[in-house]
Amino acid sequence: MSKVWKWILSRRRTLPKYEEAKEEFEKIIGRPSIRLVIELPPELDNYKDEFMSLEKDAEFNKAVKGFVETYLKKMISESQKTEAKDLRQDEDV
Repeated sequence: MSKVWKWILSRRRTLPKYEEAKEEFEKIIGRPSIRLVIELPPELDNYKDEFMSLEKDAEFNKAVKGFVETYLKKMISESQKTEAKDLRQDEDV
């Protein structure tokens, strides 16, 4: 039985169990997503408030999504190049 059903059927619905069930439900039904913990660099301790506001900053989120897209495309491209190179080497042998 999944964590979602266990939580729904249980009499004791605690917040941690709810969060677990919610995460599992989102993994099954929702779009794939990841959560990252990014720490404020020590040399920028004076900018704690600005750093904390980035979480809700639409422009920052758009920039991070753009970075992820670019990074994944680069990884996929490099992976395909490596696979093609390996195939060519196998053919040469």
